[in-house]
Amino acid sequence: MTPSTATATPEAKFTRNDLGMLMTVAIWGANITVAKQVFLAMTPGAFIALRFGLASVLLALLVVGRGGTLRASRATWLHALWVGIIGNSVYQLLFMNGLNRTTGANTALLIATAPVFTALYEVFRGREKPSRAGWAGIALSFLGMVLVLSARGAALGGTTLVGDLMILGAAVCWAIYTVGARPLLAEHSALKVTAMTMLTGTPLLLLLGAPALATTQWAALPPGAWGGVAYSTLLAIVVCYWIWYGSVRRVGAIRTGIYGNLVPVFGVLTAALVLSEPLYPLQGVGAAAILGGLWLSRR
Repeated sequence: MTPSTATATPEAKFTRNDLGMLMTVAIWGANITVAKQVFLAMTPGAFIALRFGLASVLLALLVVGRGGTLRASRATWLHALWVGIIGNSVYQLLFMNGLNRTTGANTALLIATAPVFTALYEVFRGREKPSRAGWAGIALSFLGMVLVLSARGAALGGTTLVGDLMILGAAVCWAIYTVGARPLLAEHSALKVTAMTMLTGTPLLLLLGAPALATTQWAALPPGAWGGVAYSTLLAIVVCYWIWYGSVRRVGAIRTGIYGNLVPVFGVLTAALVLSEPLYPLQGVGAAAILGGLWLSRR
């Protein structure tokens, strides 16, 4: 493969990239419900270690199977190392431990600050500078996400403070993961960069998850749990991470990152369909605000 240099040219029309990002956030939104069901049969530690271990192997095989190679310079692998550790290892550890110490609504609210941190990081690095419409889009999208989650009882502080801070740290890690790979994407394909950062970030997760993997009764796992592992591995990691970095490469980190605010919307819809959780009018208003923010950011 001979990838071209990443660009971030704004486009007002709806493109295949937008379609791919909508599919990505829909899969991630549904994955919240999927993971909850898997946790009924498997510990979070075993689940994370298994899905990231499998995803690393599959991504490496995809690179080679498509005629590519994982060979790269030492400097490139060192760059992929810190990006992978922050974006996969540290992110997952903060997210899962934070989720255990706070509510699901607080988790969704705080993790959705990642687009804001992404924009600030890009501005700090001098790589992208959002226009006034871009900043307005980010703000409107975030406000919409707050409306969606406020209907589910998001409330920060108090007994959830430690967990809230962990989730906020996870949001910062995801922003760094999104922006930090830009130099790699300028020289390598999105698939290769995804595979490299996965291979460098997964070993720590496997090490920490080894005790849980060793004590899991694999033969006793129901088919639904295996289906959840397959969904979370093949779709939520392999396909979605590949699409995510492909979008960063084509349109930039800020326009890609803002799509993350739609994850709670799809999460609410999935929970309503699968778990029969109620829907509220305020959530519809919030979803409209998020879409309006996306439209502004594209301008």
